[in-house]
Amino acid sequence: MSINKSHARNKDKFLDRNGENEISAEEIKNFIEVEANPVLTADIKLLLPFDEGNGVSTIDKSLNPHVISFAGNTNITTAQKQFGESSALFDGAGDRLTLVADSDWDLINQTNFTIAMWVKHNSTNTIDCYMQGIVDTDNFWRVCNAPGGNGLRIAVKKGPVFNVGSGIFNDGIPDLEWHHVAFIKTPSGYGVYLDGSQVGFAAIASAPVSANYVLSIGSDISNNDMDGYIDEVIVTHDNFFGMTPAAPNVGGGTSFIPPTKQFFPDVQLTNTIVSSDGDRIYQTQNTAQDLEDVVVKQHVQNSDIKLDDGQANEVSSVEIRNILDRSIVTIGSEETANFTATKNALTPVDVTTMPITATPPSSPVTGDTFVIVDSRFNAFTNNITVDFTTATQNLYGSLNNWIINEDGGYVQFIYINTSIGWIAHK
Repeated sequence: MSINKSHARNKDKFLDRNGENEISAEEIKNFIEVEANPVLTADIKLLLPFDEGNGVSTIDKSLNPHVISFAGNTNITTAQKQFGESSALFDGAGDRLTLVADSDWDLINQTNFTIAMWVKHNSTNTIDCYMQGIVDTDNFWRVCNAPGGNGLRIAVKKGPVFNVGSGIFNDGIPDLEWHHVAFIKTPSGYGVYLDGSQVGFAAIASAPVSANYVLSIGSDISNNDMDGYIDEVIVTHDNFFGMTPAAPNVGGGTSFIPPTKQFFPDVQLTNTIVSSDGDRIYQTQNTAQDLEDVVVKQHVQNSDIKLDDGQANEVSSVEIRNILDRSIVTIGSEETANFTATKNALTPVDVTTMPITATPPSSPVTGDTFVIVDSRFNAFTNNITVDFTTATQNLYGSLNNWIINEDGGYVQFIYINTSIGWIAHK
């Protein structure tokens, strides 16, 4: 990709690769996150953006991903979302997501932990459990919303009684809109947060047994089933939102700013700029790595002037071009018949006349990637199949074949290792 520059009275104009049409400031801005997300760390034990579109599978985007099992009518839907492409829908009648027993869910025995997510209820008249970790009926924890003055709460059971129940000074979720909820433990105690403000507190008490816990999302041992949507789930073994050691506290008053964008967007196709001859320029981004060296920190009003992080010096078009070039996937020739995908490249596929099957690259190694895209917007009629079965390669969390069946659809595959195999990102 090349960006040419014409300079007129301190206004940089960025042209498409034909040098004919100006690419707007907004389009450039869409390619570059203005501020980088924090780096994805090992303390993040679960990361579920629920960005798979419509379906019944989802992928944990943490560094050590867990398998997610769907129960009941739980599904990923584009009907509602807080960020990204979609969210998880629970119907309030037996729906849940389940993750097998693991020490990652032994949260109460951690010095610090954070559970956070966005929720949108279909009703505020029922007890809805967002998440539970359980060993047996005498050792579990759960985070829920309850009506009737009980509000948002965290409960911990050790033996026959609950030994932690957050002191409540809230009425819980007030309406059917999206809200951010967080349940945080620091050495000061347990805090419950609604839209960034502390609304509950509990003192530290003796924890239940230290063991591998089974994790459930959307329900609990008492069948308090979630009726509504959940998005952007994150579970960590740290104080993720940076609460100070003095917070949370019994009197409340502590707060943080809820997320304003998706956590850690993946390496993925993010935008398309169409030049005057109809060619498409595909851009990728990786907020965990590439954006660490992005010097563009501010988009000034609606002009094309970019300032550095000191907001003193204009960043030249050459610097911006170098940033963009570092994150562009090589674009291969358009395929019109069955083919083997090329490593570290984007392959446009023309299925105007017939379905096409793509085979993943052979002998993959950690970090290899490839992208398949429906270049003629006809995949709904003639599907693109990415066939991992015949290639005897594993596609993590799937049935080993990936079908692109949306016009203009695309998917990126990244190879993790021999045990996990490829993971898919839409």
